[in-house]
Amino acid sequence: MKQRQRRIHCKHFSGVIHPQCKAGCTYAPGHINQCIGRGEDATAPCPLLEYPTQAEIDAENAESAAMLENIAIARKAIVKHMGGKGGSDRIDCPKCGGALYFSVSPNGHIHAHCHGPCGVAWME
Repeated sequence: MKQRQRRIHCKHFSGVIHPQCKAGCTYAPGHINQCIGRGEDATAPCPLLEYPTQAEIDAENAESAAMLENIAIARKAIVKHMGGKGGSDRIDCPKCGGALYFSVSPNGHIHAHCHGPCGVAWME
């Protein structure tokens, strides 16, 4: 998995589909440049511009790695349970023992969600 190593954008940036950042600033035209503090708006970056610390980046990377590991474990259990067939079912989550509901399409793609404490979920 590719890990994030550097500060790319403001920690409040919520994505281009939202009208405001997590700090409540309304995105203006060219907001991406305001949120990364460079480009056209480099002379006037957002006053709330705040990059994540290396510790925050490391924590996010660790969380992402754990999530992907949980998905791999659950996916393996689903594939074993279904034996190469499509369909939907429920099994005990191999991570937390909760109810892991899933469906497997004819092409092998899996949609799954654990209703237990680990909450592992994904769509392929």
